[in-house]
This record gives sequence, C-alpha cells and structure tokens, in this order.
Amino acid sequence: MTPEQCEQYLDGAAERLENASLRDAMEQCLAAIHDGIEATFAAKVDSAGAAWPPRKDNLPHPLLDKTGKMKRAAITGGSADDRELVATVADVPYATYHQTGTKRMPKREFHYVTEDTLDACEQIIADEALKAIFPD
Repeated sequence: MTPEQCEQYLDGAAERLENASLRDAMEQCLAAIHDGIEATFAAKVDSAGAAWPPRKDNLPHPLLDKTGKMKRAAITGGSADDRELVATVADVPYATYHQTGTKRMPKREFHYVTEDTLDACEQIIADEALKAIFPD
C-alpha cells in the first residue's frame, strides 16, 4: 500500500465512522446500564460502595421497593439513538428523594453507573466502531 492509498483508506475509515449508526451499540449500553442498576438494587449499595442506611420501620417490603414501580422505571427507563443514550426514572417523582436524601430520609443512591458498566459500554461501542471502520 502506498502512502497515498493509506491516507485514502484512513480518510474513508474516518468518514465511515462519522456516518455510522451506533444505535444498536447505544441500545446495548442502555441494557447494560439497566442491568447495573438492577444489581445496585440487589446489592443495596451507593456509588461509593457503602451500604444503604437501614430502615427505621418494620415494614415487610425491601428497601426502595414497596410497589416495584421505582425499580421497574430505573431498569427500563431511558432512550438511545445513534450517538446518545439517556437512562431515566421517568414518572416516579419520589425517586429523587431516595437518590439524594432529604432532611427526614437518608440518601439511598441507586441510579448510577459503575466502572464495570462503563467498561462494558466502552467495549460495546469500540466493537461497533471497529465494524464501521473496517467493514470487510
């Protein structure tokens, strides 16, 4: 390959990547984030790895899971397009109180992304980008 051919190939690779749809990769990342948030609920730990403060009542339901609505929203909410994803806890106004705490309620952070999840998303996106750059 001549230097000119190499330059042409690299220019073409950059253009292929710029024009590539990463929607599938973003949807896979959103699924990975949802899995991570579900693991957060199971582990009952915040983003620093500290256990959620214990409950002060004797109610029978698990912490942050009285009806399942907030957890369901956290592990299904969001959207993905070609270059962006948004994970949300839509239509659950009290989720913010649990996430950040209040004067009367301790913080029980549940909606965050771990390093493992970020690493998984990085790999998903890198694999998809390589497919776009090197389609053959």
